Amino acid sequence: MKDQLIGEGVVNGVFIGSEQVRSVPAEKIYLDWDGIRGDRHYGRTKFAGVREKYLAKGTEMINLRQVSIVSTEELDQVAKLLEVDNIMPEDVSANITISGIPDFTKIPFGSIMQFELQANLLLTGDNFPCIIPGQEIEDRTGQKMAHLFAKQAVHKRGQTALILRPGIIKPGSRFQIILPKEVNTGLSYKI
Repeated sequence: MKDQLIGEGVVNGVFIGSEQVRSVPAEKIYLDWDGIRGDRHYGRTKFAGVREKYLAKGTEMINLRQVSIVSTEELDQVAKLLEVDNIMPEDVSANITISGIPDFTKIPFGSIMQFELQANLLLTGDNFPCIIPGQEIEDRTGQKMAHLFAKQAVHKRGQTALILRPGIIKPGSRFQIILPKEVNTGLSYKI
């Protein structure tokens, strides 16, 4: 078995997570071993919270969410389900928005995003939705939907990742996604 090319795409936008929920657009993002410089999720480790039920709250652990990536195609699907004009990447605290991979959230854990400016990300899984981004959309649109977002965005809110190789990512950057043979289960994955 060999590495499998899953797909290719382009970066539409990059963002830095502020102390608030909303992320802020940037011209480019700098990734080092601890994440995105200046981002609120920056750090090699973090403390376990409500999502890490397998650890006692407050236990120091590896930070599997150094980066949050969403696809414009999935954001459009969720916007349609919620009957709003759009969902902005900033609403869901995204760091990178991509296009070209319509079912991005379904790509297997352990796949690698290789960007043209050296950066490589290891996908660490589905970024499960909660009501907080729904509240951001609600505040922006005036439509009640905080809880509805959490239901409609399941398996459509993108993925989290950690830095596999430092580099720079900016709008227009091309990337490819590889499923390494070491994590390939033998099932063919096509989008």
